[in-house]
Amino acid sequence: MKAFVTLPSWDRYIHCELFPVLAEMSADDRCDSISFPKGRPYEHALNIAVRDFLNTDCSHWINIDSDNVPTKNLLELIELDLDFIGCPYMLWQNDGVSNPIRWGVICLDGDKPTHKGLQAVEATASGSMVVSRRVLEGMKRPFERLYDDQGLVKRGVDYYFCDKIRNRGFKVYTHWDYRSKHFQDCLELSEIAYSYDKLCQISHLEQKTEKLLNGTFHSEKSPM
Repeated sequence: MKAFVTLPSWDRYIHCELFPVLAEMSADDRCDSISFPKGRPYEHALNIAVRDFLNTDCSHWINIDSDNVPTKNLLELIELDLDFIGCPYMLWQNDGVSNPIRWGVICLDGDKPTHKGLQAVEATASGSMVVSRRVLEGMKRPFERLYDDQGLVKRGVDYYFCDKIRNRGFKVYTHWDYRSKHFQDCLELSEIAYSYDKLCQISHLEQKTEKLLNGTFHSEKSPM
């Protein structure tokens, strides 16, 4: 088995931490070649990557976004020969209610993230993904956004792609042992998430302290 590796971009930007990753992959016999498709919008570059992949005889397509840095060699995952594996990483999705930084993984109904090993899921983000050739052959317009009647986005490029392949009978997985770093404006989102969590803990402690000083704090284990 061999993989065609792509890094789509529109501004020639590639995060510096990706260079040793690419060097390791290029030296691996399982890597056929590495390509850098360009174009806007993002799904245009992805569809160029799919077209170029299908023109090879490779068994798998590996896509890595230019701001996404895998922490392990994704070529190892082609040995599993699964339909689709999206590696988990943090996303910024601010709904104004909950923590804006969250994992780019949607679990199947009734499931929760296992945070370890392989897990069948509904959808994942596409920044680090491994796709089998059988998934893409005969598939038209693989990457596109789903819009409602008013032209508003109902489903993003990556999640909609997962919907499409699941509707065709293929399975979607994530692998928690192959997490990626995701950089936004030179900051890595998992580090920001950790800092956000610590800030919330500090804020909670400060609120408790203020209540203690005011004599209004009651432990949850103590009767009011």
